[in-house]
Amino acid sequence: MVYQRGGEPACRDVTLTLGAGDGLLLTGDHGAGKTSVLRAVLGLVIASGEVLVFGQPPGTPGLARRIGYGPQGRTFPEHHSPSEVVGLITALRIGRPAPALADAALGRCGLPSTRRDARTLDVEEVRRVALACAIAADPDLIVLDDPWEFSETHAEVERARARGAAVLVATDEPGSFAARLDRTLTLVAGVST
Repeated sequence: MVYQRGGEPACRDVTLTLGAGDGLLLTGDHGAGKTSVLRAVLGLVIASGEVLVFGQPPGTPGLARRIGYGPQGRTFPEHHSPSEVVGLITALRIGRPAPALADAALGRCGLPSTRRDARTLDVEEVRRVALACAIAADPDLIVLDDPWEFSETHAEVERARARGAAVLVATDEPGSFAARLDRTLTLVAGVST
């Protein structure tokens, strides 16, 4: 995969496989290509090689419903409450509004469903909303980009794997994620080592 304005590949020769209940930690220094790999898996960028998720290319209709994504940073609509943000993701995933599922996901992530504007959330609360978006409605694959090591994060990783979901975590600070996931893949300048 090549960045839009660059000629050099963002990543190359990266191979990863996850089965039901597997966990993989994708690590490397800042700028090593971790988020680019996640974006290829999610179908947010076009990869030059073969990418299959549940046996289908990313972007296949209906595939996104099986994937839960917890992005890094403040990447959700800011004029909505956390409950509305997670509710939108949940509705897209299951095909209908389900506010109770959204509120339950927020509760499992340690953030009560409040009616305040997402712009007023501090960085810790933003990370909790991202985690709730990833786990809402129990998807088959959970992808976490630079998650914080809350006890709730670890509990949700374990819960997902126990029910047979695969978990892919990318971070430059592995902390205790390495002990909670089966394997570690390290990227150095976009190449797996």
